[in-house]
Amino acid sequence: MLIELWDTRSTAAPLGADWSLAMTSYERIAAELADIAGQGEAVRIILDDGLPSPEADA
Repeated sequence: MLIELWDTRSTAAPLGADWSLAMTSYERIAAELADIAGQGEAVRIILDDGLPSPEADA
């Protein structure tokens, strides 16, 4: 998936919708993977920019 995002980000028209989505997704995934310190850790990557759940406000 990261390779496809990288390719899209490299070939899509800058500032276009495909480029923007690929750029955002790639950077978020890469940032989460860079923080992994050991083997066997579960990785949870959330790509949802929606409204926070009501529980988050409490």
